[in-house]
Amino acid sequence: MNNFVESAIDCKNVVRQFASPADPVARGIQFVSCDQGVGQNNIFDLGCDDTRLTLDARVGEVAYLNNQRQSGVPARGWDNLGQQRRDDLRTRIEDATLFGI
Repeated sequence: MNNFVESAIDCKNVVRQFASPADPVARGIQFVSCDQGVGQNNIFDLGCDDTRLTLDARVGEVAYLNNQRQSGVPARGWDNLGQQRRDDLRTRIEDATLFGI
């Protein structure tokens, strides 16, 4: 791809809301216009129920692993162009192991 950034890694961050807790468009981490992205072991405490806490757009390859809300609920990635959730890397590994048996 011909993106601005070749690789981006967001690892072990605690993302908190600093504006109004009622902000319906709060986002945690965004990967935009990069060839590769990794979001791993991030914790989100944004005070909203949005399921798109980590999102990507115009990214070649992106992997999400073990991201979660403050409550412990998993926070899966969101493909903003395809309008669908991304699988967590752990889920993909478990599926490959299960189907390989």
